Amino acid sequence: MERIKPSDIINEVTAVLERANQGKGSSPCFLSAYQILDRLPSALKNDLIFERGLGGKGTGVHYSAASLVSDAAEKVEGIEIDYLDTDGLNITINNQKVEAGFEVCGIYKLTRTM
Repeated sequence: MERIKPSDIINEVTAVLERANQGKGSSPCFLSAYQILDRLPSALKNDLIFERGLGGKGTGVHYSAASLVSDAAEKVEGIEIDYLDTDGLNITINNQKVEAGFEVCGIYKLTRTM
């Protein structure tokens, strides 16, 4: 069976970004690839983690499920990308703690409204 590619999950990633909390603003807020991954439909999230692993610091995984989600998010129409310092950032996916593998991570926000 062929592995999941970023282009295969653009619609699901877009749907997650559309549902991001708005806070006091009028558009959805930024999400990290790990947050997007965690909010994907369970079956898809589990398939991605099975295929690619969660990754993170010290795992030796260089292209994780979150990396694939990041690549998909970059292809979403109307996406804004910025970066977040990961020092002290705590990430939990499927009740498993993941430490960011790099000092910065991309964050993604839809600039278009549905």
